[in-house]
Amino acid sequence: MYVCESVASLGRSELQLLLHVPVPIAQKPSPISSFIIAHQAFHKGFAVFIECLMDPDFLHAIKLTLMLAGVAVPVNVLFGLVAAINITRNDFPGKVRWGCLHGLLRGLRGIWQFLLLLS
Repeated sequence: MYVCESVASLGRSELQLLLHVPVPIAQKPSPISSFIIAHQAFHKGFAVFIECLMDPDFLHAIKLTLMLAGVAVPVNVLFGLVAAINITRNDFPGKVRWGCLHGLLRGLRGIWQFLLLLS
């Protein structure tokens, strides 16, 4: 194990303990807030809610989202598998730096999530 990987994993576990556990618990909606959200969605009636779902702009947005996800997910899986196979099976210059960068980015992910929750 490289020194940078052990430091990154130590930082990652501390971040998970400090940020990933308390923040979602503090942000967890109560049943009362869930009731308020449902009440706001259906306060004009269920028919109005269904009518909004049949809006052409809404249907176009859903169609576009599904189309883009249908292209992006397979491409992401393909490139991810090729990169993972090449990184694990082959030796190349900069492999140690790549491992350090990967560990650093995984550790910073919790900080970005925390900052997004604050905004």
